[in-house]
Amino acid sequence: MPESLDELELQRSGIFEEMLRLPDFRSGSITSTRGTCGKSNCRCHQPNHPGHGPNFRLTRKVHGKTVTETFAAPAELRKAQRELQAYHRFRQLAQQLLEVNEKICRARPVERELAPQKKTAEIIQQEVAREVEHLLQLIFCKRRKTDHLDFEAVEMAIRSASHQAGAAALTQLLHFDPPSSEQRQLPCVCGHTARHVELRSKAVLTAVAEAECLRPYYLCERCHRGQFPVDVELDVENTELSPGVRRMLATVGQQAPFEQGRQQMELLAGLSVTTKAVERTAEAIGEDIEAGQQRELQQALQLTLPIPLGHIPILYVEMDGTSVPVVRKETEGRAGKQDGQPAHTREAKLGCVFTQTQRDEEGYPVRDEASTTYVGAIESAEEFGRRLYAEAWCRGWARAEKKIVPGDGAEWIWSQADLHFPGAIQIVDLYHARQHLWEV
Repeated sequence: MPESLDELELQRSGIFEEMLRLPDFRSGSITSTRGTCGKSNCRCHQPNHPGHGPNFRLTRKVHGKTVTETFAAPAELRKAQRELQAYHRFRQLAQQLLEVNEKICRARPVERELAPQKKTAEIIQQEVAREVEHLLQLIFCKRRKTDHLDFEAVEMAIRSASHQAGAAALTQLLHFDPPSSEQRQLPCVCGHTARHVELRSKAVLTAVAEAECLRPYYLCERCHRGQFPVDVELDVENTELSPGVRRMLATVGQQAPFEQGRQQMELLAGLSVTTKAVERTAEAIGEDIEAGQQRELQQALQLTLPIPLGHIPILYVEMDGTSVPVVRKETEGRAGKQDGQPAHTREAKLGCVFTQTQRDEEGYPVRDEASTTYVGAIESAEEFGRRLYAEAWCRGWARAEKKIVPGDGAEWIWSQADLHFPGAIQIVDLYHARQHLWEV
């Protein structure tokens, strides 16, 4: 039965990959010689003596002329033998490549637009089917032996097998071909040109399991700066964590201690990561979010953010602060609440913006459901005031008919309300109003 076009293309890819893995090689042949020396009384002049040697040398053709090299040490001979062996393997692969390409040329139809997608899909289906079949064999074999079904073990095994099949599929998708002749050069930041060198592999932890990414590597001969354009495209530059895994780590990292987040990743996603990976990823994504918020803040201060349309009868802006324990490096140089004692806490400030259009049965105002947005940070009152102002502006502060700022009576709250929300109605909440009245 003749081989299909997809099978032939798979063979060709395998030949290319093996060629890329070849070590150093060169052409030529190694021969050995024996001979007599110039001493007439040496044993090499005796009848039937083979002579001194063997002496090995490498001969090869260079521009039509035979060039000979000798070896000063056995290590040089072994090195040359390895290089010639790799050369012979290269010639074998080149012949195989020629033969399979001839078959591909005969098998390829004139119109074949969807073939690359079909090839990838078929390979992925084979990988998935192989993983599922292997898993089912293990499950039924164990059940026949024990006559018992461990439901939890089976469902976890099925999840693991599904993840492995998914990783195999991703590995196929992440195996990129060498660039075409038109794409073998890229501009470098130094102003010169980076050229394609080879395909290099990289392990990437994905949302299902670890996958391998094989992608082109470019190097600038002038500044020696390397480039992986595929890493930039896939958002895995300078990291071995996929975007999906980084989102997971950021989620568990901001909800619980980092060690607990690591345990959640292993239990819920079946992924093994370090506590430090949870910490670094959560902090890195937090820095990206903060950078975006700072850009919005600057736009709000310059009144360049769009103003939401729609009728806003009443808009509330509320802020407060509370002390939270932090690590020692966060309190360096800060005085504590007690004289002569270092600080052990920092004030975390939280603000919210919400609307109110309804009242309850007793006539008290009721916050509109799902209308609250929050901002929070550990920073000075001035910085936080600008942050809360930007959020209020995005919520339509300029269009609100009535503007209200509740607070607990702290001086920093009213100073920020006067600065960023002038004209708003300032209300001391009932609990703190009673407290202040009692103190008076």
